[in-house]
Parts: sequence; structure tokens; C-alpha cells
Amino acid sequence: MWGKVFGAAIGFVLGRFPGLIFGIALGHMFDRSLARQFDRAGGFSAIFGQPQVSDQAFYFYALFSVMGHIAKARGRVSPRQIQAAAALMNQMQLGSEARHEAQAAFREGKDPAFPLKRTLAEFHHACAGRHDVLQVYLEVQIQVAFAEGPLDAAQRTLLTDVALQLGFDAQSLAQLLTMIEAEMAFRRHQSKSEQTHAASSHHGALREAYRLLGVTKAADDTAVKKAYRKLMSQHHPDKLVAKGVPEEVMHLAKQKTQDIQAAYELIRSHRKSHS
Repeated sequence: MWGKVFGAAIGFVLGRFPGLIFGIALGHMFDRSLARQFDRAGGFSAIFGQPQVSDQAFYFYALFSVMGHIAKARGRVSPRQIQAAAALMNQMQLGSEARHEAQAAFREGKDPAFPLKRTLAEFHHACAGRHDVLQVYLEVQIQVAFAEGPLDAAQRTLLTDVALQLGFDAQSLAQLLTMIEAEMAFRRHQSKSEQTHAASSHHGALREAYRLLGVTKAADDTAVKKAYRKLMSQHHPDKLVAKGVPEEVMHLAKQKTQDIQAAYELIRSHRKSHS
């Protein structure tokens, strides 16, 4: 059952190949037919510094291959989506070998024959009981999907299918879509506000700050703080690492916690100055 999927998963590290015998330890011995790919990849330690090699490789393969599949939902992968995926790799601080394998997984996901349902089913099984890990994974997929702007019907349908397979209902997906869209808009407004000090940018950032936290302007301070603490808990890097999220992905989690904190501080500052 695991052979084909985990073979593809480790293929993120080793490149495409028909079969794989693997173990958890870095020193696990490979079939002679796989030795060339393993040597070419520089070994697992060239990419992963943790002992859970198979889990880490599976996470990365599932992340970038499914990302490629979603990007192709529009019919073609746009330059913006490619740039977004590249920016993600930069943010994750992937080395040259890891980046090469991530790109290979992304290309594999674009293939119409890519086994999306099977890959997600095995990924969901591997992450059983780790809802936060699955949520971070889904959030990354949504973030890259938004690179081209508002989602079209095909992307929205595909993201809904992905979310459902990972155990998220339609309402949960809608909340995540709103949060990610707000986070990206919040960053843009914050950047423009810092550069121009324009009042419109400040108001735009404030509007998106509320959306990012999932509360309305009418929410009292207690409700705002509760929403803030919940999001910070869900995305705390140390907590996610303990649950099996690769350390490379923690760079994304750190950025998100910074955005959440910045949104909360902006709301607090605005309320204090208008009280």
C-alpha cells in the first residue's frame, strides 16, 4: 500500500524512480538500482537534519506536487504562480538540491495523470491526529493559489476537494481562504503605508487586520484577544515542529505569526488612540 506513494514521496529527495526500499535511519541501505539516485541527491542529510526522514520527505513531496497540480487548474501555470512557488522556496531557505527536488515534484504534480486523491489520502493518514500540521499544509497551498489573484472556479473546486480529503469542511476552508487573502492584502497595505504613510493604506491595513484575525470591528477587546491567541497557538513554530512539520516550513509559520501579531498590534493601537 505504501510502496508507490512513499516511493514517490522519497522521490522528492531522490528523483523519480519505480520503486524504493527505505528505512527511517539515514544510514538505511538502498537497492543497488537506487544507489545512483541516492548518491546524486547527496543523501537525505543534504536536505533534512531531522531523524524522521521518510515523514519529512513525504511532507515535502506532497506539498510541492499538490501545489503544482493546483497551479495547473487554470489550464496553464502562470509566471506569477511560478514566482510564488520560487518565493516560497526562498522563504523556506531551501538549498540548491532541495530546491531542485521541489521543482521536480511541482512539475510532476502538473501531470494530468498525477494521483492527487491517493497522495492526499496517504498524506492525511500519515498526519492522523495532527490537525494543525494539516492546516499549515492547506494554508500554504491556498497562499500559492492566490498568487494569480482571485481564485477561479476550477481552483476553488480543486482546493475544496483537497480540503475535504484532509478533513476540513466547507466552512473551515472558507475561513482559511478569507484569512490567507486578508493576510496577503494586509502585507501589501502595511508595506505601502510604511512607504507613503498614506491614510488610505493605514485604513486598508486595519480592515484586513480584522479579517486576518477572523473578527469584525464590532468585536470587543476580549474577543479580539481570544482570536489572536488562538491563531498564535495554531501557528506557533515550536508546537508545529513537535508535531512533525519540517523545520524548513517553520520559516513560513514564523512569517505568519509575525503577520498575526502585527495585525493584533495595529488593532490595539488604533483602538487605544480612538478610545
